[in-house]
Amino acid sequence: MSNSNQNMSFNNYVAVRYLGDLIPTGGRGTPVAPPTYIGREEKAPAFASADSHPVPDSQSGYRAYLTDDNGAFIHRRAVVINSLGAEAGLIEQCILTNSHRLGIELPGFYLTSENISDEQLEKIAGEAIKKFAKSDKKQTQYTASVLARALRNDLESANASNWTAAHRHVDSYIRHAEVDGKQIWENPESEHYQFISEASANKAEFLFRYFPGSALFGFWLSSVAQRRHKWARALSSTVIGYDAQPVSYGATKGDLLGGISTEVGLKRDPKTAAMIPDSSKNGKPSAVGLGLIPNTPTPQVFACDSILRRASISLTHLRHLQLSDKQLAEDFPQAAEQMAEVLAWLGIFGILAAAREGFLRSGCDLVTGKANSGFELVDFDGETTTFDIELEGAIDGFKKAYAALPDALKFAEPVRANFPEVIVTARALTLLEESNTTKTDKE
Repeated sequence: MSNSNQNMSFNNYVAVRYLGDLIPTGGRGTPVAPPTYIGREEKAPAFASADSHPVPDSQSGYRAYLTDDNGAFIHRRAVVINSLGAEAGLIEQCILTNSHRLGIELPGFYLTSENISDEQLEKIAGEAIKKFAKSDKKQTQYTASVLARALRNDLESANASNWTAAHRHVDSYIRHAEVDGKQIWENPESEHYQFISEASANKAEFLFRYFPGSALFGFWLSSVAQRRHKWARALSSTVIGYDAQPVSYGATKGDLLGGISTEVGLKRDPKTAAMIPDSSKNGKPSAVGLGLIPNTPTPQVFACDSILRRASISLTHLRHLQLSDKQLAEDFPQAAEQMAEVLAWLGIFGILAAAREGFLRSGCDLVTGKANSGFELVDFDGETTTFDIELEGAIDGFKKAYAALPDALKFAEPVRANFPEVIVTARALTLLEESNTTKTDKE
């Protein structure tokens, strides 16, 4: 069956399912770089993978798995190309970046540095430099004015909000943001504290209206709060490479002059960062970035038979959102279904927007192949219906579902908040630590 009507209702379904056929821009089978993690061996990256995993069958459009003559799944290696958490961050960012197409301004807390003048930043920078210089005779090339400009750039380019923060609306950056000169979390009597602390499945007038992203992707207010709340993610997505074969790469860093002998002692002046001779000859050329530096070939990328994004939105879970205001609940008995509709369309919009953002990292640039990609609706018996929808249709679907909401459930106005000085100072000290000229390139 097929359904392509964005006027439809999701009430007869338990989930929306998506499969995206991701093809490397170099062509199917081109090795791609998965995310790397700290390995047990020095300089050997670790990957999230499974030695044995069912292999999707291309003949079925990757919706079924290969089987042997006895009907058992054929298992081969699989590697994670984008994890559950990374996908959530990508889809949230795509929703935020493209939100103007939905005709609304997304609610939530948005951090700015507008409250901090250039003079204040330079004062914070100057005090940080003094503190840094007193610790272990460290040196930096930063002046107060240069560091202040770097801070301004970091604060403005962060685009910090509960849509981009790792823990969404309960992230420390949000809880300790300043509104009206006070950190939100030091002011339990404020309405902004209430928005965060009360947002939960049983108080959807807070969770849905102020933090719809958290309603979609989940959150956990686990500590330092009057009430603890947890809400599982309704939208789950991963990108996996199947029948994945590791490919080893090796390289030798060249030297513009053909090489510098390891017998030559070199170091950097800790005060000026200039390169100078090291009479002790303990300073190797590699410590200042010179000379030939070979490395051992190690698995770096994987050639995959297929790379698939599999996503699902649990409509059942979204319909568990309930209003705590009894009058509101009585006035709008279909509120749970209406909120689920809006969030489902928001999730579909985010998945389709993310499908157009295939550059995941260096060595991993993917495009979504149209022939095998698309949505299905899952009903209460587990039967599926093809759901033909593209980005423009998702936009229309969201707009219609949102327009049908009663005014009392429409999204709240965004809240503009500020970075507190304590975080700005912490960032200043971090930049100074990273610029410590008494370190070598190897440290």
